[in-house]
Amino acid sequence: MSAAFGSEVVKLRQRTYWFALAAMLAFMAIAMVISVGDPGEVASDRGPAGLVLARQDLEAADGLARSLGNAVTFVGVVALAIVALNVGGEYGHGTIRNLLVRQPNRARLLLGKSAALLTFSAAAAVLVALVGIGVAQILARDLDTAAWWSAQGRAASAAGVLAFAVATCGWAALGILFGFVLRSAPAAIGVGIGYALPVEILFGTMFPVAARWLPAQTFQALARGGTPDVDVALAAAGSVAWAVVAVLVALVVFRRRDVEA
Repeated sequence: MSAAFGSEVVKLRQRTYWFALAAMLAFMAIAMVISVGDPGEVASDRGPAGLVLARQDLEAADGLARSLGNAVTFVGVVALAIVALNVGGEYGHGTIRNLLVRQPNRARLLLGKSAALLTFSAAAAVLVALVGIGVAQILARDLDTAAWWSAQGRAASAAGVLAFAVATCGWAALGILFGFVLRSAPAAIGVGIGYALPVEILFGTMFPVAARWLPAQTFQALARGGTPDVDVALAAAGSVAWAVVAVLVALVVFRRRDVEA
């Protein structure tokens, strides 16, 4: 497993992953402009773009942490796409056979590869969140941000960064699942993005109670510090559960299917 992890880390130095990180940073900057740049007196729900807090709530100790979560859907979709590209590309380029020659144990190969991809996603998410904090402070010139930097505010921001990283890893785990199930980078990316945006949004409109436990909704609830319907503890448990299930299903599929690439 450690060998599979190490070989995957080497590939993560490629330019493609830097482009993915740049896209994540861009989405975070946009989210902060929307969330902090011009808050109103009443909160505004922007769907996948998150909840823009009212000025009073934004200036609270946890206002910054809650606003970071507004970027998680789009940052997460980038994580899903880059992971699906990685896994699907192994099949498309035929390199999955080479990996199996070096590591015949499929469980160790998948778990090592997944660990590296999730580590990259978590590290990228932490960096993106920290940059988001800096951007938010620059944009908050007309806000009273003293509470953000109090002991309570710093603790809330630290928890917010951690939640953002866990939620992003949840998205990356879906990328692992789609990559191994579909065995094609374009198909995995297309299905992943299609599910994350129109499918969940449509399902949420039709079945709002059930939809709150779907992956994208659960990840967003965690990154936003909970919602009126799902508190942060349940959102954290649900996010971890979705990630674990995604990797386990990918493992079952990978172990039972013949590799034809």
